[in-house]
Amino acid sequence: MAGCGDGDRCVIMKDGQMMTMKNGKATQPMPGDMAMPDGTKVTTTGVVKMGNGEEKHLSNGEMILMDGHMMKGGKATPMHPEE
Repeated sequence: MAGCGDGDRCVIMKDGQMMTMKNGKATQPMPGDMAMPDGTKVTTTGVVKMGNGEEKHLSNGEMILMDGHMMKGGKATPMHPEE
């Protein structure tokens, strides 16, 4: 599974602000709300809206990969329950 390093991109909640990451480093504040290819939406305030309508608020250090998986502490987990 892809992480957020070596050319990968993701967004992370860092010190109360959503930041974009590239190559494992926070590069800049997230410029606007983002939609991931799987339909997950991430707002600049750290609200993650999943395709099924559920919402989650990111905590400091949590990140969303471009494939819609959430990661904290280097372990990616799916945002949607497996069906």
